[in-house]
Amino acid sequence: MAGSDDEQANITGREKLRALAEAALTLSDDQTAQRFGTNAREAVQTTYGWHRDAGRLRDVYDTIAGVGA
Repeated sequence: MAGSDDEQANITGREKLRALAEAALTLSDDQTAQRFGTNAREAVQTTYGWHRDAGRLRDVYDTIAGVGA
């Protein structure tokens, strides 16, 4: 259901309800719901995490403190 902002703005209430119903039916399938959950967990673990963000946070602190400038 991806589209431009103009397309999204033109979606009617009935279309939104239909999309919600389709999503609910999709997730009612246990295998699909399990796959979505597994993929979401993997995405979060690879996108966010202290091991990745710690260096970036340290760089921000260093910039604020003027370290290495």
